[in-house]
Amino acid sequence: MKELYLLESSTGNPHGEDWQEEVYQKIKAMKDLYLLDLNAVHQKVISKLQQHVSLQLPENERVEKLKALKYMLERYMQFVQISKRGIRANHKDKLGTYESQIIIILSADRRLRATH
Repeated sequence: MKELYLLESSTGNPHGEDWQEEVYQKIKAMKDLYLLDLNAVHQKVISKLQQHVSLQLPENERVEKLKALKYMLERYMQFVQISKRGIRANHKDKLGTYESQIIIILSADRRLRATH
């Protein structure tokens, strides 16, 4: 899997004019690498939640975990689709953490697909 290793690159002066463009370019690269896969996992989670509701099963720990994963995936998909004008200084701080978490989720999904 391709990884950006965003933490290794320099982002220059955080108070300078170019930090926003650099952060935007990194987020855009994350979008290109991960958005389709994030969306696919998100659709699977939604499908599982809908199955649970249609079968009228009682809520359990698994459903709660699926709901939490759905929320997390939505947050990451929003993050990688942010507009350049929407970028704030705290986005720069989230780059490495978000990418690491995205990689963990997508890797887990690939392992699950390999076993089924």
